[in-house]
Amino acid sequence: MIIPGELTLYVRTWQKQVGLSRASRICARSEIRCGEVKVEKIASTYVRNLDTDKCKVWLEGGEQAYRYKNHSMILLLKKAMTRKATFIIQNNVVCWIELHDGALRRASEHRKKPRNLLLETVDETLEQVFTKDCARTVQGFIKNNLHLTRQEIVEKPDVFSYGLRRLLGSGATVIEILIAKNLYHKVGLKFEEKKGYEFPDYINELKKKLG
Repeated sequence: MIIPGELTLYVRTWQKQVGLSRASRICARSEIRCGEVKVEKIASTYVRNLDTDKCKVWLEGGEQAYRYKNHSMILLLKKAMTRKATFIIQNNVVCWIELHDGALRRASEHRKKPRNLLLETVDETLEQVFTKDCARTVQGFIKNNLHLTRQEIVEKPDVFSYGLRRLLGSGATVIEILIAKNLYHKVGLKFEEKKGYEFPDYINELKKKLG
């Protein structure tokens, strides 16, 4: 139970590799609680994804989705995708942003190649649904029975989809949609299920959008 007026301050540091860069960076995150109000400061980080339809933003170094106070912040949030910033967050709402001076990072540092993003998302989603060992079993089944390597999934999403359906039956559809949703989320695009679309259609459409 939080006692009114009580302040709790903690600082947590973590190290996360950014994009394709070999170097790691350290971010400091601090949180202050006063009564039932939580104020969080996240310093020296970038915006990872931005959903302007749902007014949500994701910062690098975490999976938490935050809302932002109003649409006037969108320009600042977009700038923070290539420029470090400090964020003040009150009750999970971004209410203040300060862009840092300094050189802009290259686009390649915050936007991975579509191939790498898809492979990474397939791995993460399978591990999200199953255990890590079961995810390896699924990929092993597809490789051994359909001769499709992990790296070929990008060029042959139809074969990957067929393999999932052979192994999991109708349950494969749920996993395919989840992979597509996670992938669109990673690149900051809104995902919408479309009538008549199957897994390869979503993947090929996204590849065209990303060029």
